Amino acid sequence: MSRYRNQLIQVSSFTNFAGEVSVWDIGTNRKRLRLALPQQVDSVALSPDGKLLATGNGSWFCPLARPAVWRNEVRIYDIGTGGLRRQLSLNDGSSRIPVAFSPSGKGLVTGNGNTNAAEAVIAWNMRTGTKAWAWTEQKSPLSLAFSPDGSTVASGNGEGRITLIKGQTGQLRGYIGASAFGIWGLAFSSDSKRLASGADEAMIKIWDLPP
Repeated sequence: MSRYRNQLIQVSSFTNFAGEVSVWDIGTNRKRLRLALPQQVDSVALSPDGKLLATGNGSWFCPLARPAVWRNEVRIYDIGTGGLRRQLSLNDGSSRIPVAFSPSGKGLVTGNGNTNAAEAVIAWNMRTGTKAWAWTEQKSPLSLAFSPDGSTVASGNGEGRITLIKGQTGQLRGYIGASAFGIWGLAFSSDSKRLASGADEAMIKIWDLPP
């Protein structure tokens, strides 16, 4: 849910690998936006000002006379108009694509769950569409979160480890050995001092973060 706009995102995926995303206004119970996408939707994120929607997408791509491949990309939409503002291409390969906006809305981090991806987590400049930094040491990120103060990006992977990355530089801040299961959800406290993680073990854990 967007902090400023009282918006809720509804995601649907279909057996033909297509997807649909709807944005609802909680106050009026009205649908503000509906997007029918040709790709499966793995994750979504609203910008802090409630104006942009990011979707992590994956789908089969079948060029003529070539084997089918799984194509990964991130799309940025204008919630007011429904128009596509930017499209970011990631490495091919079947995977989950988590997304998270920076607290200023000027940056976006994306993950590539493909174990063979050279760049597991990428930070993007939203104005230019270029890479600010890329993290290569952790494989198969399933979830991402940006701390409210912008200092840290948390990335949870399929092996139960959480990597803490410096939000401005992409340098390592530390690790948390969180679970024996994949980390599917992450959320920071409002003061950026604690992190909540959710995994397949049906348990939510709260972590005190190092200074």
